[in-house]
Amino acid sequence: RQVYADASVKNPEMQTQELRAKRDAIRAKIELRRPTAETIIQQQIASVLVDEGLGAGGEIFPPVAARITPLPYLLIISPRDEIKRVAAEGLQAGLGVDKADRIETQVLSATNQAALVVPIGGLAAYPTMIQETGDALWLMQTVSHEWVHNWLYLRPLGYSYLADSSVIRTINETVASLDGDE
Repeated sequence: RQVYADASVKNPEMQTQELRAKRDAIRAKIELRRPTAETIIQQQIASVLVDEGLGAGGEIFPPVAARITPLPYLLIISPRDEIKRVAAEGLQAGLGVDKADRIETQVLSATNQAALVVPIGGLAAYPTMIQETGDALWLMQTVSHEWVHNWLYLRPLGYSYLADSSVIRTINETVASLDGDE
Protein backbone atom coordinates (compact mmCIF):
# COMPACT_ATOMS: atom_id res chain seq x y z
CA ARG A 1 0.00 0.00 0.00
CA GLN A 2 2.85 2.37 0.79
CA VAL A 3 4.41 1.81 -2.63
CA TYR A 4 1.11 2.46 -4.42
CA ALA A 5 0.50 5.58 -2.32
CA ASP A 6 3.94 7.00 -3.19
CA ALA A 7 3.52 9.25 -6.23
CA SER A 8 7.24 9.13 -6.94
CA VAL A 9 7.07 5.40 -7.74
CA LYS A 10 6.56 5.09 -11.50
CA ASN A 11 5.78 1.37 -11.72
CA PRO A 12 4.35 0.15 -8.39
CA GLU A 13 3.24 -3.18 -9.89
CA MET A 14 6.78 -4.10 -10.85
CA GLN A 15 8.27 -2.76 -7.62
CA THR A 16 5.91 -4.90 -5.50
CA GLN A 17 6.25 -8.13 -7.49
CA GLU A 18 8.44 -9.83 -4.85
CA LEU A 19 6.23 -8.64 -1.97
CA ARG A 20 3.11 -9.98 -3.69
CA ALA A 21 4.81 -13.37 -4.16
CA LYS A 22 5.62 -13.47 -0.43
CA ARG A 23 2.03 -12.50 0.34
CA ASP A 24 0.74 -15.40 -1.74
CA ALA A 25 3.04 -17.89 0.04
CA ILE A 26 1.86 -16.66 3.45
CA ARG A 27 -1.76 -16.88 2.25
CA ALA A 28 -1.26 -20.59 1.51
CA LYS A 29 0.03 -21.22 5.07
CA ILE A 30 -2.87 -19.31 6.59
CA GLU A 31 -5.39 -21.37 4.65
CA LEU A 32 -3.99 -24.57 6.18
CA ARG A 33 -4.51 -23.26 9.75
CA ARG A 34 -7.73 -21.28 9.29
CA PRO A 35 -10.29 -24.11 9.89
CA THR A 36 -8.71 -25.03 13.24
CA ALA A 37 -8.63 -21.41 14.41
CA GLU A 38 -12.27 -20.90 13.39
CA THR A 39 -13.39 -23.99 15.31
CA ILE A 40 -11.60 -22.88 18.48
CA ILE A 41 -13.08 -19.37 18.33
CA GLN A 42 -16.60 -20.66 17.64
CA GLN A 43 -16.43 -23.10 20.57
CA GLN A 44 -15.07 -20.47 22.96
CA ILE A 45 -17.81 -17.97 22.10
CA ALA A 46 -20.56 -20.62 22.24
CA SER A 47 -19.32 -21.70 25.66
CA VAL A 48 -19.56 -18.14 27.01
CA LEU A 49 -23.03 -17.71 25.50
CA VAL A 50 -24.22 -20.93 27.19
CA ASP A 51 -22.69 -19.78 30.51
CA GLU A 52 -24.61 -16.50 30.14
CA GLY A 53 -27.90 -18.36 29.77
CA LEU A 54 -28.45 -17.88 26.04
CA GLY A 55 -28.42 -21.58 25.28
CA ALA A 56 -30.83 -24.43 25.79
CA GLY A 57 -29.57 -27.85 26.79
CA GLY A 58 -25.99 -26.64 26.46
CA GLU A 59 -26.49 -25.58 22.83
CA ILE A 60 -26.70 -22.20 21.14
CA PHE A 61 -29.13 -21.40 18.34
CA PRO A 62 -28.22 -20.40 15.82
CA PRO A 63 -24.85 -22.07 16.27
CA VAL A 64 -21.84 -19.77 16.27
CA ALA A 65 -20.47 -20.16 12.75
CA ALA A 66 -17.86 -17.80 11.39
CA ARG A 67 -15.38 -17.87 8.54
CA ILE A 68 -12.22 -15.82 8.78
CA THR A 69 -11.73 -14.80 5.22
CA PRO A 70 -10.74 -12.00 2.93
CA LEU A 71 -13.95 -10.00 2.65
CA PRO A 72 -15.41 -8.28 -0.34
CA TYR A 73 -14.33 -4.74 -0.93
CA LEU A 74 -16.63 -1.85 -1.59
CA LEU A 75 -16.12 0.68 -4.37
CA ILE A 76 -17.47 4.04 -3.24
CA ILE A 77 -18.06 6.70 -5.88
CA SER A 78 -18.60 10.37 -5.07
CA PRO A 79 -18.34 13.79 -6.69
CA ARG A 80 -14.85 15.26 -6.58
CA ASP A 81 -16.00 18.57 -5.10
CA GLU A 82 -18.12 17.36 -2.15
CA ILE A 83 -18.31 14.53 0.35
CA LYS A 84 -21.31 12.56 -0.85
CA ARG A 85 -21.77 8.88 -1.63
CA VAL A 86 -23.29 8.66 -5.10
CA ALA A 87 -22.93 4.91 -5.55
CA ALA A 88 -21.36 1.85 -3.98
CA GLU A 89 -20.58 -1.45 -5.65
CA GLY A 90 -19.41 -4.69 -4.09
CA LEU A 91 -16.10 -6.03 -5.37
CA GLN A 92 -14.40 -9.40 -5.07
CA ALA A 93 -12.73 -10.60 -1.89
CA GLY A 94 -8.95 -10.60 -1.69
CA LEU A 95 -8.60 -7.65 -4.02
CA GLY A 96 -4.97 -6.58 -4.18
CA VAL A 97 -3.81 -2.98 -3.86
CA ASP A 98 -2.67 -3.06 -7.49
CA LYS A 99 -6.17 -3.96 -8.73
CA ALA A 100 -7.88 -1.50 -6.38
CA ASP A 101 -5.62 1.27 -7.68
CA ARG A 102 -6.50 0.39 -11.28
CA ILE A 103 -10.24 0.41 -10.50
CA GLU A 104 -10.04 3.80 -8.77
CA THR A 105 -8.07 5.25 -11.70
CA GLN A 106 -10.48 3.81 -14.29
CA VAL A 107 -13.54 5.21 -12.50
CA LEU A 108 -11.91 8.62 -12.20
CA SER A 109 -10.95 8.77 -15.87
CA ALA A 110 -14.29 7.40 -17.11
CA THR A 111 -16.64 9.42 -14.88
CA ASN A 112 -14.57 12.31 -13.48
CA GLN A 113 -15.82 11.25 -10.05
CA ALA A 114 -13.77 10.25 -7.03
CA ALA A 115 -13.49 6.54 -6.35
CA LEU A 116 -12.30 4.76 -3.24
CA VAL A 117 -11.98 1.00 -2.72
CA VAL A 118 -12.38 0.05 0.96
CA PRO A 119 -12.61 -3.25 2.89
CA ILE A 120 -15.54 -4.19 5.12
CA GLY A 121 -14.99 -5.64 8.62
CA GLY A 122 -17.66 -8.31 8.90
CA LEU A 123 -20.73 -9.64 7.18
CA ALA A 124 -23.62 -11.23 9.07
CA ALA A 125 -24.39 -13.86 6.45
CA TYR A 126 -24.55 -17.41 7.77
CA PRO A 127 -21.94 -18.44 8.49
CA THR A 128 -20.72 -14.95 9.26
CA MET A 129 -17.71 -13.67 7.38
CA ILE A 130 -15.00 -11.95 9.41
CA GLN A 131 -12.04 -9.94 8.16
CA GLU A 132 -8.64 -11.48 8.76
CA THR A 133 -6.68 -9.89 11.56
CA GLY A 134 -3.85 -10.58 13.96
CA ASP A 135 -5.82 -8.93 16.79
CA ALA A 136 -7.39 -11.77 18.79
CA LEU A 137 -9.56 -9.45 20.91
CA TRP A 138 -10.99 -7.68 17.85
CA LEU A 139 -11.61 -11.06 16.22
CA MET A 140 -13.56 -12.41 19.23
CA GLN A 141 -15.55 -9.18 19.51
CA THR A 142 -16.39 -9.19 15.81
CA VAL A 143 -17.40 -12.86 15.67
CA SER A 144 -19.65 -12.26 18.70
CA HIS A 145 -21.03 -9.06 17.16
CA GLU A 146 -21.92 -10.81 13.90
CA TRP A 147 -23.43 -13.80 15.74
CA VAL A 148 -25.79 -11.40 17.53
CA HIS A 149 -27.01 -10.15 14.16
CA ASN A 150 -27.87 -13.77 13.27
CA TRP A 151 -29.55 -14.32 16.66
CA LEU A 152 -31.54 -11.08 16.32
CA TYR A 153 -32.59 -11.99 12.78
CA LEU A 154 -34.93 -14.55 14.35
CA ARG A 155 -36.60 -11.71 16.29
CA PRO A 156 -38.37 -8.50 15.23
CA LEU A 157 -35.36 -6.27 15.91
CA GLY A 158 -33.25 -8.40 13.57
CA TYR A 159 -35.57 -9.06 10.68
CA SER A 160 -36.48 -5.37 10.64
CA TYR A 161 -32.81 -4.45 10.09
CA LEU A 162 -33.16 -3.98 6.36
CA ALA A 163 -36.28 -1.85 6.71
CA ASP A 164 -35.82 1.76 5.79
CA SER A 165 -35.30 2.80 9.42
CA SER A 166 -32.00 4.12 10.67
CA VAL A 167 -33.34 3.84 14.25
CA ILE A 168 -33.81 0.05 13.92
CA ARG A 169 -30.33 -0.34 12.39
CA THR A 170 -28.80 1.81 15.14
CA ILE A 171 -30.45 -0.22 17.91
CA ASN A 172 -29.47 -3.49 16.21
CA GLU A 173 -25.84 -2.40 15.78
CA THR A 174 -25.71 -1.10 19.37
CA VAL A 175 -26.98 -4.41 20.77
CA ALA A 176 -24.45 -6.34 18.65
CA SER A 177 -21.61 -4.00 19.67
CA LEU A 178 -22.43 -4.25 23.36
CA ASP A 179 -22.50 -8.04 23.12
CA GLY A 180 -19.22 -8.12 21.20
CA ASP A 181 -17.57 -5.94 23.83
CA GLU A 182 -18.86 -8.17 26.63
